Amino acid sequence: MPANKRALADDEVAVVNLFSSSSNIGLGDPVTVTFPDGRTKQLKVGAQFDLSFFVPPVLISTAAAKAANPGATPSAIGVKVAPGQVQQVQSSLEEKVKSYSNVAVVAGNSIATFFRAFFDALISAVNALLLVAVVIAVFGIVNTLMLSIIERTHEIGLLRAVGMTRAQLWGSVQIEAMIVSLLGVIIGMAGGLFVAWTVTLSLFRNEETGSREAFSWPVREMVVIALLGVVIGVISSLLPALRAMRLNALEAIRSE
Repeated sequence: MPANKRALADDEVAVVNLFSSSSNIGLGDPVTVTFPDGRTKQLKVGAQFDLSFFVPPVLISTAAAKAANPGATPSAIGVKVAPGQVQQVQSSLEEKVKSYSNVAVVAGNSIATFFRAFFDALISAVNALLLVAVVIAVFGIVNTLMLSIIERTHEIGLLRAVGMTRAQLWGSVQIEAMIVSLLGVIIGMAGGLFVAWTVTLSLFRNEETGSREAFSWPVREMVVIALLGVVIGVISSLLPALRAMRLNALEAIRSE
C-alpha cells in the first residue's frame, strides 16, 4: 500500500521503494510511463510503497489506466478481511468463482505462510546441527579432561598423599569441566548475539520513519543456555572424575 494512504491522482504514479531508491527518484519527481501500446505519458511520483509479491512495482490510478486502455479489465482484486474471518471469506469466494476456470482465490498471507514454513524447516535443521555440536562438545570436554588427568597423575597422587579426599578430587574435576563448558557458552553467546545484533540493524528498518528496530535481548533463552552449559559440564566430568578417583596414590606419585 502507498505510504501516504491516499488515492493517486490521474497525473501521479506510485513506485516501490527499492526502485525509487536505486533510481534516485523521490516524491514529486517527474517520470515517463510507457504503456503496452507504446504510448508514453509524463507523470509525477505521488507515493512510494514497500515491495510486495502481490503489487506491481509501478502503479497508476484507475482513471489513468482506463484513459490509456478503455478495454482494460482488472487482473486482480484485493479484499480486506477482518481478523479471524480469512478462512470464512476465502471459502465463500471460492464457492462463488468455482465456475470460472481462470479465476483463483489466493489468501493474502500465502506467501508469508510459505516463508514461515521454510524458515521453520531451516530453524529445525539448525537445531539438529546444534544438537550434534553439543554432542561433539561433550566428547571434546571429556577428552580434554582425560588428557589433563593423565598428564597430572603425579600431582594428583601428591594431593591424595597430603590429605585430599576422593570427594574433593571429584568436585575439583567437576568444577574444571564446568569452567571449560561455561567458557565455551559465554564465547558462543557473545559471538551469536553480535551477529544477531548486526543482522537486526541491517535488515529490520522502518521505511516510514527511517529508524531501525530495537534489538530484543533473549534473556530467558540465554539463562537456559547457561544452565545447559553447567549441566553439560557436570555430565562431561563423570568419566574423567571416575578415572581420577580410581588412581592409586602411591602408584600415581611414582609415575613420571
